[in-house]
Amino acid sequence: MNCISKNTAAWMAGLVASAVLVGCGAEDPSEPGAQDVGTDDLQRSQVESGVPETCLEAFPVAMTAPEPADITLMPADWPEAPAGATLCQTSSTMDGGVEIADYATDAPGADVLDDYEAALSAYDVVRADEGLGDQLSGTAGSISFEVTTRDGAYSITFAE
Repeated sequence: MNCISKNTAAWMAGLVASAVLVGCGAEDPSEPGAQDVGTDDLQRSQVESGVPETCLEAFPVAMTAPEPADITLMPADWPEAPAGATLCQTSSTMDGGVEIADYATDAPGADVLDDYEAALSAYDVVRADEGLGDQLSGTAGSISFEVTTRDGAYSITFAE
């Protein structure tokens, strides 16, 4: 299975653009405007390409507007994202066997997991610490899923 996401090329272009733009700042880092010139340009490019502004901190290399339709493995009755969550980016493996939806949120990770655990009660769901903190994992028919959190963000992975 190839593990290259659809957004790899866009991410690499953003990384190159960021590296090039960093060289455009003032020579003396204490000068006004010398800070994060490349970052400001990159973030402006992200917003212009459709990345929600609420996603810039949680997903600094998101380079295209997120497209919910790209997540074809998501079950039809999958619950809506918790209030305050913003879809930031989607990705998948080349063969489409794994798809990921990444969200920004201000909610603590435990609250996100609580919301999904309650909303997914019809599914076979397990909440456990797999080494990086609690996460949810389960199955919906032939699709397996995981909900993982980190400060300011969470990801849902679907796999065949």
